[in-house]
Amino acid sequence: MAFDRYAAIDDITSISGKDLRVEKRPDGHTVVSFEYEKRIPLFGPASLVIEYRGSAQ
Repeated sequence: MAFDRYAAIDDITSISGKDLRVEKRPDGHTVVSFEYEKRIPLFGPASLVIEYRGSAQ
C-alpha cells in the first residue's frame, strides 16, 4: 500500500496501511478512517491502553 511506503520514509511506526479503511461515498467523496490501539507496559501485568480513532474526507 502507498501509505506504508510513505510511513517508512517518514519513520511512522504507530499506524500502518492495514489500519486504514478507505471508502467511496455515494455523493462522490472518499473517506479515509482509522482505528488502532497502543499498549504501553507499566509494571508486571499492568499496561496502559490508548485507543485512537479518526476520519477525514
